[in-house]
Amino acid sequence: IAMQKLQLISDHLELGFHFDNQRLIPLIRDYLTNLSPDVAGSAAVYARKMFTSTTSIIVSILDLYLLPVFFFHIVSDYEVILETAQSMIPRPIMPTVTAFFGSADRIVRRYIRGQVILALIRAFAYAVGLALLRIDFGFLLGLLTGILSIIPFVGVSLGVACALVIVLATNAGLRVGVGVLVMFSLVGIIEELFLRPRFVDKKSGLGELGIMLGLMIGGNLFGLTGIFLAVPVAAICRLILLRLKADYQASHYYLGDGQIEPVVPLSVPSPDSIEMPAPPS
Repeated sequence: IAMQKLQLISDHLELGFHFDNQRLIPLIRDYLTNLSPDVAGSAAVYARKMFTSTTSIIVSILDLYLLPVFFFHIVSDYEVILETAQSMIPRPIMPTVTAFFGSADRIVRRYIRGQVILALIRAFAYAVGLALLRIDFGFLLGLLTGILSIIPFVGVSLGVACALVIVLATNAGLRVGVGVLVMFSLVGIIEELFLRPRFVDKKSGLGELGIMLGLMIGGNLFGLTGIFLAVPVAAICRLILLRLKADYQASHYYLGDGQIEPVVPLSVPSPDSIEMPAPPS
């Protein structure tokens, strides 16, 4: 039937092709039989990569959707989770564990509160700056960039890239592109000099290197969720290490109290104190 349809189209368009079942079907069968294994392998590899990429995109979308749902359930069941966790802690170490989790809770609360305040300030600054530069959708892009900037190093990078793409797509000119870079740089400088020390610095106790390392590890292991939770988790890990360090430095092994006898240095007499024998008479 397909050959007949093709023949009708060829005759209607006066192409001069003749579709003969007796000739075409054997040719197609021979071509498929002699198809190179390399071509078939390449097609299989391409199909596998395409399937993997599609799966990764779907998983990322699901992460983006499930993240707020996860936090909603955590907040709604927080008291139950806390009581259940406390009931499992041995009574002798309850004060130590309670003090530790109290410190961790304060660190996370201060860090999140500071990041939210900075994100709102950045959103306002980016929105006003891009709107003054007369970039298409500049106000909306600035707000979204500021909100996404709650994830360190991610939101601002995406905002700059999107703004420059819009500048190139709309032929806004080199001056507007330079203005975008200058505006983002000025906001970043003001944030680092005046805002971040006031709202975020010394709250988590992590430096820039620690934050970047936490983001890399969290992103590679857990994707978008890992990036969002990287800095608080890294701050808690730092708190654990500081606690272990304090316990080690207070231990008998470190101080040597009754464990290691101090080494008494050898006393070497001075040359003047050595009595030389009297010469024979």
